[in-house]
Amino acid sequence: RPRGAQGVQLARAAEGYSGADLENVVREAGMCAIRENAKKVRAKHFQAALKQVMPVTRKEHMERISKFKNTSLMYR
Repeated sequence: RPRGAQGVQLARAAEGYSGADLENVVREAGMCAIRENAKKVRAKHFQAALKQVMPVTRKEHMERISKFKNTSLMYR
């Protein structure tokens, strides 16, 4: 799993992705590794996957969810 600077870089690149979007990114990263006959999924596979998998959830929707979390007692 990516650590340190690579992990931070991947996390920043995935900003705005929903959980379902990230699931698709992970699946595509695995497929990239399989296509290369790699034994491990590496940061380069995640970077390639992030270029191919676009977030389905719109930015406006993510902002509404964030606003709801900030005002809802359930998330406190």
